[in-house]
Amino acid sequence: MAEHVLVVEHDDRVREAIAEFLKRAGMNARATSTVEGALTSLRRLPALVVLDLAFPAGDGIEVWRAVRELRMATEVAIIASSCEARLFESMTPFRPNALFGKPFNFEDFADWLCRTFGDA
Repeated sequence: MAEHVLVVEHDDRVREAIAEFLKRAGMNARATSTVEGALTSLRRLPALVVLDLAFPAGDGIEVWRAVRELRMATEVAIIASSCEARLFESMTPFRPNALFGKPFNFEDFADWLCRTFGDA
């Protein structure tokens, strides 16, 4: 059975590329461009949330916090610039399972997916 994955990214090209990559890896990927859409989509209990932190309206940390506070059995992979990565120091209780820098590196992401979920 394919893992359910939620991709939360405001940049259309990046969001669509990640979602397509996940689908080709055999995962059931859904994507949203808003924090509100992500919070609603968490009801589907994704196995993985690929999350950008920076949004024009809202803050990706809200999604990250919701996953951790609800004690969801969900892996969280954060996509962040070096400036956004500094936010992690204040979010220690909500550590992500993986952190990927910008520009996004699909090879590193694929390696992490294989280690985390096995061969898709």
